[in-house]
Order: sequence, then C-alpha cells, then structure tokens
Amino acid sequence: MQHRLRLFLIIMLFVSGCGEFGNDKNVSTKSLLGTWRLFGLENSDSSNTQNIEKLLTEADNNEIVKQGMILSFFKDDTYTEIRGPGFYKTGKWRYSSKEKLLYLSDSATTTAIKVESEIVNKKATISLLSDAIQKRLKFTRDAETLKSFDEDPFYFKNNEWRIKPAQPETYNQIVKRLGNYFRHLLYILKSAKERKQPVVSFEFSQGPVRIYNGGIGIIPYNLVSRNWTNTFYNDDNAQEAYLAFQKYLATNSYRGASIGNWIEDDYNILLSIYGDTQKGKF
Repeated sequence: MQHRLRLFLIIMLFVSGCGEFGNDKNVSTKSLLGTWRLFGLENSDSSNTQNIEKLLTEADNNEIVKQGMILSFFKDDTYTEIRGPGFYKTGKWRYSSKEKLLYLSDSATTTAIKVESEIVNKKATISLLSDAIQKRLKFTRDAETLKSFDEDPFYFKNNEWRIKPAQPETYNQIVKRLGNYFRHLLYILKSAKERKQPVVSFEFSQGPVRIYNGGIGIIPYNLVSRNWTNTFYNDDNAQEAYLAFQKYLATNSYRGASIGNWIEDDYNILLSIYGDTQKGKF
C-alpha cells in the first residue's frame, strides 16, 4: 500500500512538475483539443527489473489507471484535469511546435511536457513522457471538442463546484455550488447528444442526482459519492446542500410532456431545476 501511495504521489508531481521527455510525433495545438482519458501507464525503462518486480510495478501502474484521469484542452487556452479520488485542477495550456513541448500552467507552476501521438486501433492516442521518473502516461481521445467549447461539461466554468472552499459557506453560496453542479450535468447530457455518444457517462461527476430514464431523483445520502461531499467545506455544508435538493424535489414537480428521448427529457427536467437555483426558488 505504501509503495502504491508513493507511486501515486510521483504521478502527481509529474503532472505539476517539470522534466525531460522523448520524441514528438505530429502533435499540434489543434490535434490536442478535446478530452483525453488515461488508459495506460508504463515504465519507460524496466530492462534492469526482475520479472516479479515487473509484475508488481505493472499492477501498481494499473491501479492508478483504474482510479481514472482525464485531461481536457480548450480553444481559449484553458485546460482542466480530473483524476483519482476527487482531484481537480485548472489552468492555461499551450503547445510549442518549435520546442515540441506542451506547457501546462496554473497559479503556482508551469510544466513543460514532451508529447508523442499515434493512432492505436484507429483511435488517436497521446503519451506524456518523463525521463525524470521513467514513466509514460498514455491517453486516448475520449471526446472531440464541441462547437461551443464553453458548453463542454469539463470546461472550468462548469466545474466550479469541485473547488473546495476555505471556509464554511452560507446557504446562498451552497445553492450556487449546487447549481453549478446541475449545470455540469446538463452539459454532460447536451454534449452526449451533440457528439452522438452511444453511452452517457457520469463516472467523473457522481453526486446526489439520480438520472432515470425520463426522470430526475435523489440518491440516499449514505450512498452519495465522497468525491461530491468532499467538495464542500465540511459534511454539515454537504448535508445542507443535499437537504435543499431533497426538499426541492419533494415540493416541486415537472409537468412538461415527454418527447420519448430520455436524454432530452432528463435535460429538460434538470434544466428547470437548475433555473430555479438561479431564481432563488431553492
């Protein structure tokens, strides 16, 4: 367990630190746009490792992949990163074709990363390489960029609910945070329709909202993802948000007609709920 924890901390340092990397292969600013999901993590040089150690390292790497990580790059030079148990970061990005480096910047650091790209099984992939820790992070394109990039569910303005406050919040601030979470879910549904996705995924967005086939409900509090409750200052604030949503559902109903498409039906219901968070009806 300690070995796995150390490995995870190393990966965190890699994404927020600097290093030297391998060779670039046909990477451009345009080709990086969209959302990328981690699918593999390899040691770049394991030739001196015994077979049993290789298997353990591979298992540890696979555990990090299992926890999940996505990177999203947008046309306005912003990016977001979501991974593991609720980690979230946003900042600026740019790709230098001259230097063949991807730069990621937040308020504290600027990271210079070497990138390789290739097609694997007819899917675009990129690899982020670090000679410093002998690791290669491999990503596959999870979603193309949208026409209106600010309507992407992982655009930073649609993920303000993930930013943990430094102090307890007032009821109005809690409702505002809840509303931003609804906004994020709305754009998951809307982008799924625009992209014609066969499956709608909420795995990086789990919270109290239960998405039914043509309905919106609430998950029992003891089953709500800690990734959501931990975005609040404390559990009292999280419960306050939950109870506000629960009370709203118990005292309000949606009487609009169903059009027979669950994505559009749920979008319309959730849109009315989001609208009421903005109109002081919570």
